[in-house]
Amino acid sequence: MFGEDEVRHGPDEVDFRTIQPGDELVVVTTNTRYEFSWLSGGGVLLRTDRNDRPFGQVTLTGCAFRRSGAVAPGVAFRGGRLIFLSMEGQLEHKTTFITSITLVRQVAAEALPESELTDAAR
Repeated sequence: MFGEDEVRHGPDEVDFRTIQPGDELVVVTTNTRYEFSWLSGGGVLLRTDRNDRPFGQVTLTGCAFRRSGAVAPGVAFRGGRLIFLSMEGQLEHKTTFITSITLVRQVAAEALPESELTDAAR
């Protein structure tokens, strides 16, 4: 369950170390919408809005700067190109330039007052 007050729209940068299991990072690039969901076992699950993009479990590497191509490990930022690995680290992908980032933090159901729980969460 995601709480509206836990959604951060358009941060300039997201540090992967701050993302917890259940959180979702939505990265929109020039061509594609990438949705990364953090799993409880430490993995990251990728979904996209395009059939010609990778999907499934991936590893996020970092972000390449627009002009130099140098990589900032462990972060994603607007204007950069996100780098991630698929196929158990065998294939590297670099997105087009990131236009927006949204980090959605999962709110534990037990942390909410019972009056705020939906019937599905009870």
